[in-house]
Amino acid sequence: DDRNRVQELAERETSRTICWIPASLTTERLAELGKLAIIDKLLEGQRFDTHAGHLNPDDRRRAHTTLTNHRSALLAKMRGVLRQAYGLAQKQPDDVRAGYDDHLLSLTRALKPTLPIGASFAETLRSLADQMLSRQYPAHPDFDPDRKGEIVRPADVKMVLDYIRRAVESPNGRVDVDRPHRQTMRRIANPLRLGQMHEAAFVVGGHWVQHFHRKAAEEGIQGELRVTDLLRWIDTPDPHGLDPLVAQLVIAAFAEQTDRTFYRYGSELTPQPEPDRIPTDSTLREHRLPEEADWDLARQRAGALWGFQPLALRRGRVVAMFSRDVTARAAQHRPAARRLVDELERHADQLGLDPAAATGRLATARAAATLLDELTADRTPVEIVERLARAHLPGPADRVGKSISSAEKVSAALASADWANFARLELHGGRYTTEAAEILRTLRDAAREDELTTQLAPALHAADRAASALLDRVLAETSPQPVSGGRPENRQHGDLHPTPKPTVTPNGSRSVAATHIEQVMSQLRDFAKEHPDATIEVTWRVLR
Repeated sequence: DDRNRVQELAERETSRTICWIPASLTTERLAELGKLAIIDKLLEGQRFDTHAGHLNPDDRRRAHTTLTNHRSALLAKMRGVLRQAYGLAQKQPDDVRAGYDDHLLSLTRALKPTLPIGASFAETLRSLADQMLSRQYPAHPDFDPDRKGEIVRPADVKMVLDYIRRAVESPNGRVDVDRPHRQTMRRIANPLRLGQMHEAAFVVGGHWVQHFHRKAAEEGIQGELRVTDLLRWIDTPDPHGLDPLVAQLVIAAFAEQTDRTFYRYGSELTPQPEPDRIPTDSTLREHRLPEEADWDLARQRAGALWGFQPLALRRGRVVAMFSRDVTARAAQHRPAARRLVDELERHADQLGLDPAAATGRLATARAAATLLDELTADRTPVEIVERLARAHLPGPADRVGKSISSAEKVSAALASADWANFARLELHGGRYTTEAAEILRTLRDAAREDELTTQLAPALHAADRAASALLDRVLAETSPQPVSGGRPENRQHGDLHPTPKPTVTPNGSRSVAATHIEQVMSQLRDFAKEHPDATIEVTWRVLR
């Protein structure tokens, strides 16, 4: 009757359903089954105490033990009988009625399921599910060949994708896999046809790249690809029935191999989504890459400017990472580079710098600051690479790099230098003129050279010390000294003569002994009376 009912259903409709029909039990076994049901119910909860209330405690305990043992024996026997009834064991005439063997009937006509003889009920259910799903999804990969019940976890997918990225970015599409990860790569990547995991190395494969490109060509799709189309194409010509996490791994691997980026609503997704987070309404768009010449030159300049170089492989992810590094380093050094230009321009006259010169320290500092401004502007990764490669530099890139890396130190030295001392050296006359000129010449020669050739901070410090020492000597010799006769005289240029009357000019400076400060003040007052509309700046510095 059960078989006839299933056959009638199969004639009317098709359904992904298997009916597992047992053979009937004999009358004796049905009676034992009824007895088992009664005993099992009797031993449930507090029911036994209710029904055994008329027995004394010892009899009650013996009765409970007897019933428990009887139930265990019946359970063991009925398990064997049911295995016979469901076709998992040889039928015995005393247990089941012979003559019925059509235990599995399918409402899907093409599926002819079979029973694994000798298996347990749990193993049989697993086998039937596998047969059914294999029919429904004939292309599904086997991720559990050893039948350990292992599943594909998010951590496994992330690890597989990481090795695919590394293989794609290697020159030969091959990457060594750490020993603990080899079995997982072999279990997932191989059956999913993402590549081949060998003994110790993984080689990326091209199955899905070819498949998706072929399907896109068949449907006349060019350029941008929709994720929904890719998911649909995975199941053609045969359904794979992949878990969404695994299906997105296939799409992420395809994106890596074809150097495509995820976009949504016209905007790039940043950061790029990992499997299990890829929006189904997103698209994959090919990267716009910099020209080969620009990429090579930008990498060379990055090495000269900051001491780092990306992978030589010209890929979208590598270009994006490179541009982020360049922008970050440019933002870090840009303020100091701007301060260096300001300090050099402020003291260009005293340093002997030509603001119009196309080469030299000031030109290099300006080029460096301009380059850093360009690299920190809001630009795409490709534009960053192009700006770096095509920027005009007044010399080799390592000169600009040295200017950038030393800008903080050099600008601090320029800001703290004693420019008043250098101004006094320019105005000094007499027998120390040559020495003063040599100090200034040495400093200006260093200032005109690039930092890579001559470091300016030590030159500034040396010139500052030399200027202070020279001015101290001049001050010591020009200070009035008492001589015979009590008339103050001044020893200047090695000769004794009367101290000349000091004068005040519109621009200049004076160094006098503390005892003669009133003379200078008097001259300043006279000058102020003669020029009532003038603004006078007064500074002082104690030399010793």
